Parts: sequence; C-alpha cells; structure tokens
Amino acid sequence: MHKTNNMKKIIIICILIGLLVLGIIIFLGNKWVSASLELKTIKSQTAVQKGDAKAMAFLKLFINDVLMSKDSVPFEERLKLENAVREIKDQAIFDQWQSFLNAKTASDIQAQAKTLLGLLLDRIDRQTAQ
Repeated sequence: MHKTNNMKKIIIICILIGLLVLGIIIFLGNKWVSASLELKTIKSQTAVQKGDAKAMAFLKLFINDVLMSKDSVPFEERLKLENAVREIKDQAIFDQWQSFLNAKTASDIQAQAKTLLGLLLDRIDRQTAQ
C-alpha cells in the first residue's frame, strides 16, 4: 500500500513536471513566433528605407548633374546616373529614365523629366507614408 501511494505521487509529480515543461515549450514557441514576425517587419521597413535612400540619391544626382547643368552631361556622370537608377529597382522609374534618355525634342525632354521627377517623388512619398 505504501509503495502504491509512492508510485501515485511519483506519477503525479511526473505529470506535473511534464505539463510544466509543455507549458514552457508553448510559451517559448509563442515568443519565438512573435520575435520572428517582429524581425520580418523590421527587415521590411529597412528595405523600404534603403529604397527610399536610393531614390533620394538618384533624385539628387538627377537635379545636380542634369537639371542644373549648363552643358551636356559627361559620360562618367551619365554612368553614375544609370547605376543609381538601376539600384532603385523600380521598373516604372527605370522605364521612365529610358524614355527621358530617348527623348529627342526639348519639349519631349522636359515632359519626360517632369514625369520622371513625379515618379521619384511618388515613390519617396509612398515609402515615407508606410
């Protein structure tokens, strides 16, 4: 009888320890999922900020090297602009850049530049709103 009571106590203690361990595993699992979701959000925000910074960098280059230029833009500057616009990784902006480069008349160049500036500002505004 004494051994049976001891066995029952041991079984109850083992069940309680098992439930405690299970509770700890569930708690830690929940914390891990929460941390993973938070990390994903932070990575997403960081990517948005990098894209925003690249769009701003291109915008500065475009204004300083193209719009403010009194002469034709040197090859090195055009290469910097081309690389900067590719780094934004926005197909609409890149396509508009190509349209700007392919424009032939002064009025078409001006219209393409306005559209490009609008796309850049929209992207920056959209990303800062997020």
